[in-house]
Amino acid sequence: MATPPPSSRGSPDRPDDGVRASLVVPLEITFEQESWAEVTDARGERVYYGLGTAGKHAQMRGEPPFAVVLGNASGVKIVVDGEDFAVPAKGKPGEYARFSVNVVSD
Repeated sequence: MATPPPSSRGSPDRPDDGVRASLVVPLEITFEQESWAEVTDARGERVYYGLGTAGKHAQMRGEPPFAVVLGNASGVKIVVDGEDFAVPAKGKPGEYARFSVNVVSD
């Protein structure tokens, strides 16, 4: 049985008509205090999970929107696609935050 030739259907360089190409963006987390973070992208892929100490920096890439859960949210800084992101619910030290991060493409 012959193998059909490769197709360009669904490739990132030449997506099908009517099919949106995936937007993959960078997301950075800087731990300013001991904290933990979990980040999942729109595909359901966990792109980060871990405990961070003050000064630790983590970089990841994924498809927005990102689902983010932070422990000690006041001790974490987030940058998405080069822009600072205001972490919601930055309250008392030790509080956690659960939120979504989306990126609007031009």
